[in-house]
Amino acid sequence: MEASTAFWSIDFALLEFGDYTLSLIELLAVIFSLLSTYLLRQNNRLGWVLAILANVCFFLFFYQIRLYALMAVQVILACINVAWGLKPPLAKDLPIKKLDSIGFPVSVVAIIAPGMPLMIVLFKISQFLPSLFPLPATYVFPDALSATGSIVAAVLLRRKFLESWIFWIIIHCLLIIVFAWKGYYLAMMGQMAFLGYAANEYLAWRNLVK
Repeated sequence: MEASTAFWSIDFALLEFGDYTLSLIELLAVIFSLLSTYLLRQNNRLGWVLAILANVCFFLFFYQIRLYALMAVQVILACINVAWGLKPPLAKDLPIKKLDSIGFPVSVVAIIAPGMPLMIVLFKISQFLPSLFPLPATYVFPDALSATGSIVAAVLLRRKFLESWIFWIIIHCLLIIVFAWKGYYLAMMGQMAFLGYAANEYLAWRNLVK
């Protein structure tokens, strides 16, 4: 089977709606991510397995649509999911809390500081590593900030900081716009679902914060 029709290729079409072609890899990435979120919300440890599968699918998906920072961060998030999945549950025993006056700006800096040099790398990556990245990166600004933001937001969420949901809301908004511009509408709808979930969790946590 040729690479263009491999199951993980965005050219492996399941359905076509006008100009939009739904690929198997896009469908699997969205399904695994939604199911993992639901199961983890129910404290079902199978959610960690599905989260890792979602990381793998998104890695392949992001590579092909040239969001290279989000592609790379899937490796980090997969490692985090493996580590947290193997550990006993932690977050349910922690109180919901807010970052202090120093913690929030430090978190913002932790997103922006690595994000800026990452953008420079993304602009040049097809020149640095043409054999691995023959095509230039796209949407470098939201790609880089969403990638670094995902790591910070995941760590804050693990420690049950209210502000983690603010970062997730921003990330989902950025990805909704990017997916809409690029024409990957199922992925866009998946991010819309996550945006609603993050907003709901933020409001729920805000009423419980200590």
